[in-house]
Amino acid sequence: MDDFIQFQHVYPFYSYNIDHVNLWGLELEHRWQMDKRNSLTLAYTYQKTEKAGQVAADNKGLSDELDYRPQHKLGLTWAYDAKPWRLRYTFNYVSPQRDGLTTPGTIYRINGYTVHNIEFVRDLGDKRTLGLYIQNLFDQSYVEQYGYPMPGRRFRLSFTQAW
Repeated sequence: MDDFIQFQHVYPFYSYNIDHVNLWGLELEHRWQMDKRNSLTLAYTYQKTEKAGQVAADNKGLSDELDYRPQHKLGLTWAYDAKPWRLRYTFNYVSPQRDGLTTPGTIYRINGYTVHNIEFVRDLGDKRTLGLYIQNLFDQSYVEQYGYPMPGRRFRLSFTQAW
């Protein structure tokens, strides 16, 4: 890919151009219907990046690959559907990644992390549902951008009326 624009999404915000970037990878997903009510979905992503054409004096970002691009992501979802109830449990893993944008000339290693989520939804009939969602169930501390921690455990309650 030619003329790739890379963004720094944290302060100090900026963008810069890279002459050429190679991106390649693999995405796999498989869903097993275990029985009438239970299913399991497994998803895997492998991603590799390579920079070319960056000016040697340019110290923005990593010199050999794109910043904030984990090589591996893994997701597992168990779904239970038994009217009027639906239950979803998700497990998401993101491998370690590197950041060379935050402080030019310094490379930070961002640890990999695993986040678990769960949701309970009750069909109330007449196109109405009531849901309870818990994100980051085990209150995992993690960052997606260096220096900016993601929120801990979060609860959300919803009522939906479709027309």
